[in-house]
Amino acid sequence: MHTAHAALERFGYEVRSTFPQAAPSRAPEHAVYAVVNAVSDAPTQLATAHTPDALAYVKRLLDAIFDTHNTAAREVLAVRATDALRLSKAPREGGGGAAASQGAAPAALTMRQAEELLATLVDEGWLAKSRAGFYSVAPRGLLELRGYLEDTYNDADAEEGEWRRVKACAACRDVVTVGLRCANRECNVRLHGFCVEGFFRGMRVRKCACGTEWTGRDFVGERAARGYVPAGRTSMSASTSASRTLMGDDEEDEDE
Repeated sequence: MHTAHAALERFGYEVRSTFPQAAPSRAPEHAVYAVVNAVSDAPTQLATAHTPDALAYVKRLLDAIFDTHNTAAREVLAVRATDALRLSKAPREGGGGAAASQGAAPAALTMRQAEELLATLVDEGWLAKSRAGFYSVAPRGLLELRGYLEDTYNDADAEEGEWRRVKACAACRDVVTVGLRCANRECNVRLHGFCVEGFFRGMRVRKCACGTEWTGRDFVGERAARGYVPAGRTSMSASTSASRTLMGDDEEDEDE
């Protein structure tokens, strides 16, 4: 692996590794390796395979995942399939005047084109689609786009400790899009599910670095979505418990 990495570096590529966000552990058999473009801008990384209109759609999709559906109150970091398809319609710029007449605005995709593109992005490993119908950025996408995502969605002028949209796991330092968060909404501490036990090992009381009790019930990912019940939970008690946890946050969110 090191030999391949060294050989690829001169061509602007690297071999990187990570773990799926919902992996059961960080055991070697769960690791994902990818040859990625070392250049951190999305157009350079995707332009060889996709049209400009498709890239514009991908940008809207990333905006939905890392901006629209990623707030201090609820870090879903995923978009439902129905919402993803609605993004196929290109936004109007300036009411469609000069920009449209000069051909500057990206063209809309048809629903069918959007469906086909989403399927292709999943097949290529850029996106993942869950059983609940959420699209999120897959391991390959996080490996290759990490620099772009941090540059695009994190404020370069933010003061230390200020809330960030793209966060690294406090244990493994990889980006977190599925996992657990500190209950303090101003705190940036996030952990993958498979990093929690190791991070708190040896501690009598689980507390975040900011001093807040670690509840284990504050989620990042699909479980942070309004009314979402994790797949596989079929009992009335489990469903009710999950709903209460989520809807308890909803009551506070109404004013935000």
